[in-house]
Amino acid sequence: MSKTLAIVGYGNILKGDDAIGIEAVKRIAERARGFNVEAFQFHQLCIDAVYLLKDFHKVIFLDCSVEIGSGQVVCKKVSLDDTSPITMSHHLRPEQLLVLIRSLYGMAPDAYVLTVGGREFDFGSGLSLEVAQALPIVTEMCLSLLSENLEVSDKINL
Repeated sequence: MSKTLAIVGYGNILKGDDAIGIEAVKRIAERARGFNVEAFQFHQLCIDAVYLLKDFHKVIFLDCSVEIGSGQVVCKKVSLDDTSPITMSHHLRPEQLLVLIRSLYGMAPDAYVLTVGGREFDFGSGLSLEVAQALPIVTEMCLSLLSENLEVSDKINL
């Protein structure tokens, strides 16, 4: 692994709150110029990301979810203990990407997922108010993770 840090924002920019990963990675990349950071934007996490992320020491994934409250921000360390089957599909979870990286290259980067709860996923709707308000928080949490000053159990409600 020769590269240091990667941030990966993913989601559908046409579907409201699902765009938070892409919007966040743009902001973070602008603010993280002093770090050795490479930024990626994906519509979905797919098999191609395995090769792109294999040489990093740390990867931070930024995403939206309906499984947590709207505007809530959750940070979790990605576990490589995931034993769920990996199917070759067009969409993978961060855990699956890391398992593939480790299987193919012998080691995987440390990784974290910053997730924002969303509620608006209609086409062309833009970010909901709660998710838009979470954007600066996600930016600061990611920058803290990049500089290793954040506890991964941090959880913020707006």
